[in-house]
Amino acid sequence: MTKQDTSDVKIEEDLQEETSFPDMGMQRIRQDSSSGSEFDFELPPVKKKIDDPGTETDATKKSIVEIKSEQKSEQKTVVIETSQASVSPREIPSTLHSITANAKKIIEYKEECSSNDVSQTISQKKAAEDWENVQTIEPASLPESTPLLSYFEMQEELLRVDHSSVKSNIHISVDRHGFSALKHFLFGPPKMHRNLHVNREKIFCIAASSFNNSDKLHTRALQTIYRCLTGSRFDCSRFGSHWEEIGFQGNDPSTDLRGVGLLGLVNLIYLLRDPKCHMIAKDIYKLSLHPTQNFPFCVMGINMTRITLQSLREDCLNKECNKREDVLNVVNDFYAGIYLHMYQLWKSKGKTISDSGFVIKHLETEAKKNPHHILKNLEDYIHSKKSTASTVNLDNMDPGGDNFLSVCDTEAGQY
Repeated sequence: MTKQDTSDVKIEEDLQEETSFPDMGMQRIRQDSSSGSEFDFELPPVKKKIDDPGTETDATKKSIVEIKSEQKSEQKTVVIETSQASVSPREIPSTLHSITANAKKIIEYKEECSSNDVSQTISQKKAAEDWENVQTIEPASLPESTPLLSYFEMQEELLRVDHSSVKSNIHISVDRHGFSALKHFLFGPPKMHRNLHVNREKIFCIAASSFNNSDKLHTRALQTIYRCLTGSRFDCSRFGSHWEEIGFQGNDPSTDLRGVGLLGLVNLIYLLRDPKCHMIAKDIYKLSLHPTQNFPFCVMGINMTRITLQSLREDCLNKECNKREDVLNVVNDFYAGIYLHMYQLWKSKGKTISDSGFVIKHLETEAKKNPHHILKNLEDYIHSKKSTASTVNLDNMDPGGDNFLSVCDTEAGQY
């Protein structure tokens, strides 16, 4: 046998040997959640069967390796091309090259998933830090709206209060001596009936009582005055510049009450809350907002309280009190009457704030000389307003009820 024959036999024997590659089907590669970004996978050795030397390879089929990232709940696939048919030995290198290429795809995808996981972790940490840095905002409290105070409610509450602590500070009458005392006895007003002395004393005690921030009746009175003049349905702050808008001198209305005490609030509540005085309050408040004839409504009202209190002390209201057998209602009506007289004088004479001192002096004199005229003028004004009133039906309103009478609805240019 020649050397060439020996070589041919060797090749034939080699061709008769079987080289097996196992079928490569669907291989699932999972990311282990406990191992971070590491992937556990295994590629088994390829087994191919050679049936006939020199035959061509069958059509290449595609197997899919499905890779699922559990952290991102995503599924991606990597296509691996492999042959399940018999191949010749000379095709083994190309098959191994294909397997290597697909393994690189798997490694690249593993690195991509790892990068995405790191980015996701960083994003989650940043989001958590941003959430921690978010400022907690407490929900705003709803504005408070306490019930409006009626005049009758305030009157009853104040008359029940024990004023023994301020009795020593009050001055019910003016001390007169000599000729002044004789003149007052002969030509002065009548003495007040004895059964009215207690009520008169109560009024002076109320005037001597200071405003108390912890007393709900006192604070409700202030809120009622503010809301009636502004039309607000909600309470305002106890201190602030908003009090100046309704005619107080500063941020704290209680400082303006010195000299008249709680009686200043009683009179204002009566003017604003009593139905028959509603139109008077509205007219006066509108004039107080005039561009040139404006004046501080509440401060001017406190001055009217001071004039009323002085008239009571000098017995100028005794006759009317004896006639009605009442003191407090006479005081309130006289307060409304003197404020009305001031309004009529201020408006008709074109007075401004620079004239306020002279106007108040005139009112003091008029109150002592003609108290009956002050009350009669009030009665006539109310009667005329009743006959022309269209916005408020005063006859059908409950004087002691919670009637919301706002005096703030002024029309532009009408004063």
